Amino acid sequence: MAKYLLLALAILVLPSCVTSTASSIPGVAYDARPSDHPIEVYANEVPDKMSGVNHVREIPSGTENLGRVAVNGAEAASWNSVLSTAKSRARKMGGDAIVIESWGFTPVTGYATSGGITMPVTSAAKNFVARVVRYH
Repeated sequence: MAKYLLLALAILVLPSCVTSTASSIPGVAYDARPSDHPIEVYANEVPDKMSGVNHVREIPSGTENLGRVAVNGAEAASWNSVLSTAKSRARKMGGDAIVIESWGFTPVTGYATSGGITMPVTSAAKNFVARVVRYH
């Protein structure tokens, strides 16, 4: 019974998982921003379900690039949860905004076993890469 409970929990939790990585520009470092610091978002085009995004033409002049953040979200994760993870990373880097450079879906294939039968399972993970910038 316990194994079925764990399987049900994994099915509920894993589909909405969001992960991220960040890389800073060498020699550029700032203190982290507070957790409630607003992070603005800029892009040429974005998914319809991602709210609060400005066009790249609106980026203020005099910004400094701090590095990049890459975010991956499971198929069931919302674009806004993916975006929230990127904003959190940007705050930790001392940023004021992120500029989405690319976004899309990546096919992910795994295997599921049920009743002794193993079958391939494919889903589409959400992902994007963004520059982190600081206003001056």
